[in-house]
Amino acid sequence: MSLTRSVAAAVDAAFTHQRLQEFGRLKLADAMSIRRYYRKAHAVECEISVYRDKWWNKSGGSIFLELYCLEQEVQQLLGGCPQSWLRPDYAQPLRHFQYSLGRSATRNEWKISSADDVAAFGPGLQDFLLAEGLHWFAQFDSREGVIGYLQRERAHATLAELHARLGNDAQALQAFNDFLHEYPRDIETELYKMASVGIIDDQECRVLLRGSLQKQSDYASCVEQWCLARGI
Repeated sequence: MSLTRSVAAAVDAAFTHQRLQEFGRLKLADAMSIRRYYRKAHAVECEISVYRDKWWNKSGGSIFLELYCLEQEVQQLLGGCPQSWLRPDYAQPLRHFQYSLGRSATRNEWKISSADDVAAFGPGLQDFLLAEGLHWFAQFDSREGVIGYLQRERAHATLAELHARLGNDAQALQAFNDFLHEYPRDIETELYKMASVGIIDDQECRVLLRGSLQKQSDYASCVEQWCLARGI
């Protein structure tokens, strides 16, 4: 059996565990995919993707794991429309969560060059999914879990936008304040979002954008003046 088929069989074996049997195998969407497993529960869609690197050949290479989650309330609030993970409308925003983009994410990579490597890979994959992967998915089952995740990830701008869409004005303002105090330079898009949801007005948007283009001390002074004006 080729290494590619052996890896695929090891993934399938990992998903025979009782706690993973809610995930069903999907058809492969591209040449890099080894296996894709999917679960839909209520308004949450989850995918576990196992794929190979572009240098993979009959002698092996690297195998990677990725987790995706589409939560419909977040999608509706931040994307402005419902979406389907399996049949997305690419003309519309798709606001989903991706495990590897998290600050605390573990890089899941396995070097495969022999049957022994495959034998170690299967249990390692299963162990990660049971110990961390399912927990990562579970936090998106509630609004509180989503908010907690964004707080831990310090995704302040996204959190501010979400709070604003939910009508949580004080929390939105605080999250935006936290965002500003990291003094991001690539700020224009986020400022326009904050203006669109009413956290700041157009004048504040222009002032903060000009501040972000100045040297650090002037930028910090601009932010502090904004905080003082807003009573934060």
